[in-house]
Amino acid sequence: MKALLNHFESFWRGFCAIFGARYADAPFERIVVITGIKSSRRYMKPFITMLEKNFPQAEVVLVQRYYLHTQENLVASLIDDAVRELAQEKKTIVFGHSFGGIVARGAISRLQRSDHIILLVTLGSPHGMQDFGVADAMVAHNVPEACAVPVLTFGGRADVVVPDEFSRFRGEVGHVSLSCIHSAFVRTSRTRKEVVSAVMQRLMRVV
Repeated sequence: MKALLNHFESFWRGFCAIFGARYADAPFERIVVITGIKSSRRYMKPFITMLEKNFPQAEVVLVQRYYLHTQENLVASLIDDAVRELAQEKKTIVFGHSFGGIVARGAISRLQRSDHIILLVTLGSPHGMQDFGVADAMVAHNVPEACAVPVLTFGGRADVVVPDEFSRFRGEVGHVSLSCIHSAFVRTSRTRKEVVSAVMQRLMRVV
């Protein structure tokens, strides 16, 4: 039965990736997207446009700064920006691309209340990476090991920036491994649609 369910979910992601889908009745009011390192608004525009098209009922907010994870002041400012957006107590889903998933965890931990955030989705985020200053950055910004909201992680089997095994988070509600590179989560149409399809399948279970 489990194998059949997995087969169906893979088929449905592929179907949506080819034909697209709109979710006018999705159970949230806001989508907050937090960028990874060295990501401009222009770089993120295809992902934002896709979310606006697929979720016409939701306000889509981009939290963006051009930064490196080793730049403590800029990362701290980005976390503050995210806290301000996430503090609005409307039903919210959060997307964090790359290090943006770490920023999201840090911001959520600073909220007085987080029960309005129904899901954190991380796309190629280095949760399990110890090298390249990533672990040091998490310590510097007091990013806790646990997260107060459900976390759905995505990894890319062809991702050489954050290999799939490092994109997993202890305590995640699920992990989806896609055949893609690091940038594809926000830049490639088929991968973006696969992400949205998998997220909606998960929300049907947790909302």
